[in-house]
Amino acid sequence: MRFQLTCQKKGGRQKKLDDYRDYIVYLLETFPLLSAVKVQRKLQIQHPDLVLSPRTIRRYVKQLKETVVSKQMRTTSRFWIMCRVSNARLIRANYGVS
Repeated sequence: MRFQLTCQKKGGRQKKLDDYRDYIVYLLETFPLLSAVKVQRKLQIQHPDLVLSPRTIRRYVKQLKETVVSKQMRTTSRFWIMCRVSNARLIRANYGVS
């Protein structure tokens, strides 16, 4: 009995949004700060027959952001921070500010 419970937790069950996972990941990679509400609107435009509660979509998007998109955000945010710092130094150098 205990073995069955652990297997169910690790594997999990299939979610309704798993069929649309690639599209949602694409949206979140393209627009990392996209909210779950906007993801839901875009899903409804692409798939009008899909009916889910906003809470279901929020949970799914949160999970994807934590697993898939957070890796991309870490590297992207470091890149942007380095660019901002170097641009700020360049601007200061042009104005003679040290």
